[in-house]
Amino acid sequence: MSSSPQAKPRIYVLDALQWLAMLDIVAFHVDPEARPRMLLGIGLPLFLITTIIFSVRQQAGKSLVVLARRRWGRLMWPWVAWSLVYGIYYVVKAWMDDERTFLYLEPEMLLTGTEDHLWFLPFAFVAGLTMYWVAARLRKLPAAGRDIFALVLLLLCFAVAMNVWGWSLDFPYGDKVFALPSLALGLLIGRWWESGLLDRRRVPMGIVGSILAAAGIVWLVMHDQGDQTPARYTAATGFVLLAFSFGTRRVPGWWMHVHEMLFGVYLVHVLLLFLYYSIADAAGFQMPFQLVALLIMAVSIGAVWLIHKTPMKKVT
Repeated sequence: MSSSPQAKPRIYVLDALQWLAMLDIVAFHVDPEARPRMLLGIGLPLFLITTIIFSVRQQAGKSLVVLARRRWGRLMWPWVAWSLVYGIYYVVKAWMDDERTFLYLEPEMLLTGTEDHLWFLPFAFVAGLTMYWVAARLRKLPAAGRDIFALVLLLLCFAVAMNVWGWSLDFPYGDKVFALPSLALGLLIGRWWESGLLDRRRVPMGIVGSILAAAGIVWLVMHDQGDQTPARYTAATGFVLLAFSFGTRRVPGWWMHVHEMLFGVYLVHVLLLFLYYSIADAAGFQMPFQLVALLIMAVSIGAVWLIHKTPMKKVT
C-alpha cells in the first residue's frame, strides 16, 4: 500500500490483486459465516503476503530507524486516529442504547484497536519491520542459504498457524496466528523479486503460480468446511507468482493516486457497514452479502476520495 504518487517500476496485476483481496475482506466483514466466501477466502492471505513483499523489497537500503519512523506515520498514527473514531462510535452507540460504555471496551484493545479489523495496522508495522530486519541479515548469506531459511521459517509459521502442538491461544492476537505464513511467504517472494529472479523466470513462475492457484481453488471448492489455512495460502501464493509473470511496468501518477486509496478503504469500510446495517434494519430490507460487499466497497472508495481532500488524508 504505497503512499507515494511518483511513478516507479511496479506490477499492475499485483495492485489489482490487492483490490480483489480488499473486496474479499469487505465481503467477509459483511457475513463471516457465508459459504462459499466471495473469493473463497483468499483475500486476507493475499493482502498479507503482498504487504510483506512491499515491506521487504521497496524499502531496501534504508536504515531500520528511518523505516520505523516512516511506517509509524503510515500505519500507527492512522491506527490511533481510527481507534479513536471507532471508540467514539461505540460510546455513542452505548449511550443511545442506554448501555454501559465499558461493555464495549476490553484491555486487549490497547494492542488491537477499538474495532477488530484495526489489528492489521500494528501487525503490519511490527511484521514489516521484523521481516525487513531479517531480509537485511539474509543478504549476508549465499542465495541458497536465504531460500532454505525462508522455507524453514515457512514450515514453522504454518505449524504455528495450524496449532499442531495444541497450544493455548488465549492471549491478544492469539486468534491471528493464521497470518504468520504470510511473513515467510512475503519474505521469500520479496527476496526473489529483489534478486531479479522473478523477472528472469517469468514463464516458469507463471506456470508454477497457475498450478498453485488452481490447486488451492480446487481444494477450497471441494473441502471448504472451515478455515483451510494451507489451501488459502496456496491459492494466494499462486496468484502472486502469476502476477509477477506479467512483469513490472512504469506506473502513471494517476494509478498511484487511485491505489493509495486502498488503505483508506480498509479503515473506513467497517464504519460504513455499520451505517448500512442501521439503514437496512430501519427500512426492513436485505440484500445478498455479495451485493452488500460491492456497495460498501464503492461507497468506501467515494468516502476516501472525499477524505483525501481534507487534513484527514494523513491518517487514511
